[in-house]
Amino acid sequence: MINTALAVLDTTGASASVTPPSYALENNVAFNKVRETLSATRKAEIRTILDENYGRKDGEKEARVKEVLKELDIAAIYNEYEEGVYVKLKGEIEKVQEGPGLGLRRDVFTKFLNKIYKRQK
Repeated sequence: MINTALAVLDTTGASASVTPPSYALENNVAFNKVRETLSATRKAEIRTILDENYGRKDGEKEARVKEVLKELDIAAIYNEYEEGVYVKLKGEIEKVQEGPGLGLRRDVFTKFLNKIYKRQK
């Protein structure tokens, strides 16, 4: 989820390593809404908060990060992103050719996809 938060803050596209795949975010209404409503100043403030607090084993720092994630509505953005990826992967699985000598079975991919889709840690 932190990658999604950083993608919201990234206005230049320079941080490709943390930006989720464009095919899933380009039509993500929640992502675009949050990104458009944040001013450049607020983006810089949030980025500073995340840089200073993320990954630190301190209750107060964890609370600051959770506040930012809630403010950015990262859960909604991630859920929409996950749904887009799921639909795309389902389509790709349907294109897998099955049959004698091919060695591939769609149900193997589908079972794996269903194991990781909407999982809770």
